Amino acid sequence: MPSTAPKKIGGEYGQVRANIDVAKLNAYLAQHASVVKAPVDVKQFKSNPTYFLTDASGTKYVLRKKPAGQLLSKTAHQVEREYTMLHALHAFNLRSTTSAQRRVPVPQPLLLCEDTSVIGTPFYIMEFLDGRIFTDTRMLEVSPQDRRECWLSAVATLAALHSIPPDTIGLSKFGPSTDYFPRQIKSLSRVSSAQAAVEDIESGKAIGNLPFFDELVGWYQKNLPDEKKTGLRIVHGDYKLDNLVFHPIKNHVIGILDWEMCTLGSPLADLGNMTLPWSVDMENIPKNIPFTLRGYKGAATDAPVPVEDLEMEYCRLTTQPYPIPEMIFVRSWTLFKLCVISQGIAARYARRQASSEHAYMHVAGFPVVGNLAKIALEDEGITFAPRGSKLQAMPVNSLTTETSLKVAPVLLETLVKHYLDRHKKTIDGTPVTPLRQDELMYDEIFNVVRTFLRTASFHTVEDVQGFANTRTPSPPSVHVVRLLIPMASCDEAAKILVTAFGGAEAAKRIVGGVKWWQVRGISGYARLHRSRFSAYSLVLSRVDAQWITAKKDWENAKRRMKMQEKAKEPEPVDPSTEKGPDCGIYEKHMDAMRCILYSHGGEYMLCADLLSIFSNA
Repeated sequence: MPSTAPKKIGGEYGQVRANIDVAKLNAYLAQHASVVKAPVDVKQFKSNPTYFLTDASGTKYVLRKKPAGQLLSKTAHQVEREYTMLHALHAFNLRSTTSAQRRVPVPQPLLLCEDTSVIGTPFYIMEFLDGRIFTDTRMLEVSPQDRRECWLSAVATLAALHSIPPDTIGLSKFGPSTDYFPRQIKSLSRVSSAQAAVEDIESGKAIGNLPFFDELVGWYQKNLPDEKKTGLRIVHGDYKLDNLVFHPIKNHVIGILDWEMCTLGSPLADLGNMTLPWSVDMENIPKNIPFTLRGYKGAATDAPVPVEDLEMEYCRLTTQPYPIPEMIFVRSWTLFKLCVISQGIAARYARRQASSEHAYMHVAGFPVVGNLAKIALEDEGITFAPRGSKLQAMPVNSLTTETSLKVAPVLLETLVKHYLDRHKKTIDGTPVTPLRQDELMYDEIFNVVRTFLRTASFHTVEDVQGFANTRTPSPPSVHVVRLLIPMASCDEAAKILVTAFGGAEAAKRIVGGVKWWQVRGISGYARLHRSRFSAYSLVLSRVDAQWITAKKDWENAKRRMKMQEKAKEPEPVDPSTEKGPDCGIYEKHMDAMRCILYSHGGEYMLCADLLSIFSNA
């Protein structure tokens, strides 16, 4: 007859890899532990210095200890702090005034030993929670509905933790009361520097620095979140799916594990850590890196639940507005912190002190994570210069020289004409309308563009990109420089091409309308194009232009539409409004998306730096 017991998920253990003196441990337990019945059988979990104990009565426990050897960080693996936190939260759960919704599920701590003569380092023993531990955030072992319920339970558990004022459970002095992120940046920077200098005991090669370390730290320091919004709260420090134990058959959390990095600070740090997979695009992880990291950003289709649902539920339970603007900072910082942690594992592996059998992967893996922290900001449209750097000088090449000699006089003549025309009142007594900025853009700029294109057409794309002090990828066969015009909305971008067609009436006659998704070439066609760099682009033949919208704006448009549909009945359709594209993707919310008018064609291009001068003239 087949077994009806639920399948074991996670929590695997095996033979002890990092040996401990079991005889001394049993002697200590016999003298000091009334609950744990010596002798105990000892096994080791797959990662971390965590051991599975079975005592003489068959009762199971968990032992947590510091790793052996000298530690690079004084704040890492502080099992004494873990025990203090677990003891405070367990006592809070036992209060008669604590409702079931406010309880924070943790294993009961039973014994703390700070005597290093027993097994070499301090350790503590806690109860063993028999449940499910999902090491893969996709949770393929259960149904889609179970995945959603488990993830929402993880959010509810985190919200319960963050709802406890530390001083109400005796933890007011558990950590500093100053802002969390500044001190974390300082601490992580110090730790990372020490880790970078560690040399492999066999090869003698140093671990090395984090990629983009100075650039990221410089940006973080200038864009710190306002922590007064959330106040000082308990921070787990490594809150993620595989540090949670779920009930064997019910979809709720029964325990939070691995409190070694807990402190007081910003609760957003835990929210960012829990939702970290949604900050990672698997396209940005090299295929040859033996590093296991799951990501649901971009084109991924295997996310267990939309990240918007998780963040909205967290905001509802913690009574704060959604979305949380500070999460832009937090997502990148979380990857930066993960990079430092990964670098630390690589450093311990270099010294052969790592307890995890997969520690070697971090040697090649931590630089990848550092790059992801930078990409997380770039995906939000944020660029930053290296710390302490000044604006780079324009590279001097033949194009720079020719452009200075040929374009500058034309540009000066155009701007002077523009200035004088704006101040003319009459010509031979006839009133004159001052030249407007848009007339400068669409009329007078032609002379400047023509001169630049004539000059640039005799140079390579590398010369032109060097002149622009930027880099835009292009196929080897295409010798063009893109024309990039930042616009406030898609509708605003359409006005440019409508003007190019000769006005609204001409555009309607030629292409059938003036909406951003209608404006197109005379005999061309329109199609919505998906790419890894933008949400959707409208590709126009003949005119050969696109509107590139930020992923964030596209997603926000869909989110606003979804929330409005839930809140009220759909708005009536205005019969005077043109129909959207045939592809069925268009929604009215898209009209207000910020975008960049992206135009290119054949062999000619205009550099964006010149364009910014004209647009501000």
